[in-house]
Amino acid sequence: MYRARTIEHADLSSTVKEILAQITSQKDGLLTSNVIYDERNLWKHIENFSDDEREKLSNQFDLEKIRYWGFDEKKSGAPDKTASHGRINPSGISYLYTALDEKTAISEIQPMNGALVSVAKIKTVACRAG
Repeated sequence: MYRARTIEHADLSSTVKEILAQITSQKDGLLTSNVIYDERNLWKHIENFSDDEREKLSNQFDLEKIRYWGFDEKKSGAPDKTASHGRINPSGISYLYTALDEKTAISEIQPMNGALVSVAKIKTVACRAG
């Protein structure tokens, strides 16, 4: 299951901010075009990196060790108890809205164009009654 939330630049980890700054400040090098990508296009651009570009970025920042690119585990879970009125939940009662895929989770929060979105993959645990 997936949960999506918009995230502000200030809420990103210092390492992720450094990676954003590194990538967006270069016209050549890691980027394959002469366009400087802003944050709105950055994640889509990283998905399209060549193997060489990914390797350069990985060597510089040790990408394998970055556990969270968006919100951490605690902030990706259920909302706090001061929840506002939602589509299903009444004010003051928290519900965790999830979807079966990332695209649906993002669509459900209706982010503004250019918004940064943190998507958490949530593993459920089955339990038996009684």
